[in-house]
Amino acid sequence: MMDILNIEFRKLLKLKTLIIIILLIIIFSVLCYRSESIYEGVLNSSKREIALKIEETILKVNKLESNSKELKEKGDKEEYELTTINLEKEKKALNALVEKQQALEDKNKMLDAELKLLKEKLKEDETQNGIMLSENTLGKAMDIKSLYQKEFEKLSYYKEKNIVPEQSKLTASGVLNLFSEEVAPLFMSIIIILLVSDILSIENSEGTLRVYLSQPLKKTKVFWSKYAAAVVSAILIVGGIQLIFFLILGIKNGFDSLSMPSAYGANYQIKNGITAYIENSQRFISSSNMVIYYILFQILYIIAIVSLGMVCTVIFNRAAISLTAGSALILFFNFAFIETKIRTPIQPYTFICYGDLWNVLSGNAKQINPGITIDRGIAVLIITSIICTAASYYIFRKKEIYT
Repeated sequence: MMDILNIEFRKLLKLKTLIIIILLIIIFSVLCYRSESIYEGVLNSSKREIALKIEETILKVNKLESNSKELKEKGDKEEYELTTINLEKEKKALNALVEKQQALEDKNKMLDAELKLLKEKLKEDETQNGIMLSENTLGKAMDIKSLYQKEFEKLSYYKEKNIVPEQSKLTASGVLNLFSEEVAPLFMSIIIILLVSDILSIENSEGTLRVYLSQPLKKTKVFWSKYAAAVVSAILIVGGIQLIFFLILGIKNGFDSLSMPSAYGANYQIKNGITAYIENSQRFISSSNMVIYYILFQILYIIAIVSLGMVCTVIFNRAAISLTAGSALILFFNFAFIETKIRTPIQPYTFICYGDLWNVLSGNAKQINPGITIDRGIAVLIITSIICTAASYYIFRKKEIYT
């Protein structure tokens, strides 16, 4: 069996595989560079933004003080009281902004300032009628209070555990989050399909498979050696590239982020088409544990995509048709269940919804559909792998019988 595996690994080490590796490295390099620029800009822009907000708030305070004096002189008690309330609120906001500006260079002070600001925002939301809406990162209408509440819980956890928050930068664990959001659901799936597209079809078309099977080898060994080689190669290529960038960004920006907490398993509910976070539903685990869960979950996802690719390469005798069919399936599922942003009952039972691994683990994927859970994702990926592998194995044996 090991001899056959060695042969299959050598077959996969060809120009196409090198092109796939280079393509992934280029895509990921561009994404990392863009993210680094964004993170760098966030800190600078936040300083400018706070300075502008302070100026605006000072103008509001001055205007309200002026109005308050005029109303007091006129004896308009009702308007005077309303203006006084607004004046006090603006003064509080001004103090919070000044504290935040002073704290930008001090992480501990910054944490206190952020918590204070979030408390004020949450109190404001409670006094307002109706729901304030925002569009979340996954394109769904979301109660803006949910965003404040999640951030407040995270920063409160930092404060409770005496954790100093990281500055805005792309950390080692952040690389995996970036890969998960930007590369995994679509690009990684198509690249894996490309890797396995000709593992059987090219040998069928060139007639080498018949020669291969004429040797004293069991049919089962041939299939499973090809399948194992494809799975291991895909895991090594995808995992290896992530490891390279993980180490580069870790050396550049530090590995301290691995001890930082990561949100895990947040829950959401849909009310009248609006996504709302369920308070205190998220847990916090160390980023190092999150990375371990991420790796294990990614292996399941890669196996599922390889299994799907095996079905295509067994059915079609031409590598080009196999690649086209596999890519078309990935694009269809991606468009139908992710890009359209339409919630459907079948959504949580499709493998493509579990491609954004980091958001699945954190619970943010439930913003698309609350049914997208970690446990269901594990079950869906395992069942997808079993069905596709069993189908490709059956078709392979039937084709072999009649050749």
